[in-house]
Amino acid sequence: MRVIMRWGVIATAVFLVACSSPTPTQTSGLEQEYNYEFKNLHPEVMVLNESSDRATVHVGIAASEVLFTRKDPQDPFKARIQLSYQVFDSSQPTLLLDSGSTEKIYPAAGIGNMLYDSFQIALPTGSGHLLAVQVMDQNRGVSETQLIPLGGTQSLGRQDFMFVTSEGTPCFRHRLIEGEAVRLICPNCDSGLDLIPHESNVSLPPPPFSDSRSEFPAVQENAFTPVEGYGYDAPSIALEEGMYSLVQKGHVLGVISVNDLYFPEIKTFARMAETTRYITSRAEYDALANSKDPQERLETFWTDCAGSKDRARELIRIYYNRVEEANYYFTSGIPGWKTDRGLIHIVFGNPQSITKTAESEVWYYGEQDNVATLRFTFDRKLTSLVSDFYELRRDRLYKAQWERAVTSWRNGKIYEE
Repeated sequence: MRVIMRWGVIATAVFLVACSSPTPTQTSGLEQEYNYEFKNLHPEVMVLNESSDRATVHVGIAASEVLFTRKDPQDPFKARIQLSYQVFDSSQPTLLLDSGSTEKIYPAAGIGNMLYDSFQIALPTGSGHLLAVQVMDQNRGVSETQLIPLGGTQSLGRQDFMFVTSEGTPCFRHRLIEGEAVRLICPNCDSGLDLIPHESNVSLPPPPFSDSRSEFPAVQENAFTPVEGYGYDAPSIALEEGMYSLVQKGHVLGVISVNDLYFPEIKTFARMAETTRYITSRAEYDALANSKDPQERLETFWTDCAGSKDRARELIRIYYNRVEEANYYFTSGIPGWKTDRGLIHIVFGNPQSITKTAESEVWYYGEQDNVATLRFTFDRKLTSLVSDFYELRRDRLYKAQWERAVTSWRNGKIYEE
């Protein structure tokens, strides 16, 4: 591997600016931020704190998304991937604390394989920092940037552990597959770690005009699985589907989600029926959920909405694509489609633009400077449970827009503000 690293404070031009990308501390214009099909690359990035002042950044890229080329017919096919990073202070948007880049050459790999790499960064003290990681396929000339809030170093949290498969590859986003053997990596942990399951019945988020708020499922009383060691040579464990808290002596490090093999995709009619709740009446939903033939019920529901089978197919494609995008981007213990951002993404679609800081996201359905533009603000909840749990600022004024959006779906129209 050829490595080019530049450590320390750099106040000159940086890769996000040089590539005409927005700055990570106040990112805007990201109308395709959560549109999976729009993007060429979907890299996975995870930070693991190795000590109080140093972390390893793990990166994974699907081999099917990169281009393998060769200069001469007798040469093997290879991919050239460049990883670049920057660390910013979100309270001072122009202050770049650290940056660097690394390049790696990969031999040709099968379509189902992942390409892995990692590099180390120096951790800034305190909180309120953002890590921007850009992954570039140099053969194709395309790139994608991930923005990751860096947790403080005062107590252990989600960036202090990760699970790896039996092959030693990271389980990104703390998402595990039910029944798969995994090992826990936690460089700064002491003994006495437990995995505690949460209640399995996760409530749907209230509509945006509600006075209620989304609630995180409570942990189950007197139910826990001791973790018998951690490290690449530790005993492996396998978990059932659900949500778990990793706890050390009463302190929660973070939440893990364990899903079926196909997640974030929706593969069964029962799952499809469940995720249709946002646009169904209570009677319609109960009929779907309790039907002996959910496929027929679903087809009837969507055909009644659309007026024809051809139109129903388009509604189904768009709606469940949004559900799967919500699962991919917003799962944080809770399945993404059951989160506040998932709720808005599914019903309203991709916004015209998004602004991001380390503390919040604002979605704009219209021009940002237009007072009549529909906008939703999501506040990032800084808890020990999750680092990417965002709560919608609800308002009764949203009721008219919500009813209009739901009615649009039910009248066979794909709602887009």
